[in-house]
Amino acid sequence: MSTENDVPLGDDSRRYYEQQFGDRIRQVNKGRGETPKSKSGGSNWNSRAGCGGGAVAAFVIVRIVIALFRVSSSPSHNYSIPDPSEFQVNQQALDQLLQQAREQQKGMPIPVDGGAKGGGLIQLVGKEDIPLLKGLCYRIHRESKGPGESPGKHILQLLDPDARDLLVRSAEGKELGPQEEKDLLEALDDVLYENHFYTPVVFRNVPGVATWRLVGDIGSARSNRLLLEKCYPQQIVPLGKRDTLTEQDRARWKKQAQEDLDKAKLEDKRAK
Repeated sequence: MSTENDVPLGDDSRRYYEQQFGDRIRQVNKGRGETPKSKSGGSNWNSRAGCGGGAVAAFVIVRIVIALFRVSSSPSHNYSIPDPSEFQVNQQALDQLLQQAREQQKGMPIPVDGGAKGGGLIQLVGKEDIPLLKGLCYRIHRESKGPGESPGKHILQLLDPDARDLLVRSAEGKELGPQEEKDLLEALDDVLYENHFYTPVVFRNVPGVATWRLVGDIGSARSNRLLLEKCYPQQIVPLGKRDTLTEQDRARWKKQAQEDLDKAKLEDKRAK
């Protein structure tokens, strides 16, 4: 921002100071009086020398003042230029971190979200999750035969005809071959990816479903898996425990599933 006291720089500045200080110097020289002229012209030379010396002095003073003005008006920022080698070191460290992140991501499963069937890299319902397949099939088939809406009836409706037939056969106590068991488990896994798997009226009587609705990501396949656990807690190993169970743990889960199956059959026998 300029003010009325600002002085122009460059040639204009130089002329300005010459006018200001030159006039004063000339006035001082006049106050001393003129030196008498001599016939030899020596006094004339001295007068010229005095005038010339005053002009030189004025010019020197002007240059000094201009130099001081420029120094005082110039910004006093101190810039520190980083060493280029520091950029190279930082870039190398960043490249190493990026490479480590890429290596860690290799082979990692993609988080399971809702969507098309088979959209996840991990199977949410596998052989290690079902300690007694015929026990789970019996529970599902038993519910499907009851009045009104139920998880079992809903799941059977979502299964394709071949998988539905396999589930009924297993519920009736017929042994399935290894490939048939695999096909049925894959079909149950696919059901979890159905966008309309969760229907409030179907699961309204499942214990803990109210809490699940508060904390669950409703609509995702993983959330549907948690809901399935709540429907059949004695027949399905929780997803969070599937990789931590020992052989003894799995044996206890299988025994528990068998006891749950026997209990359901006994209740049905008494009801007849």
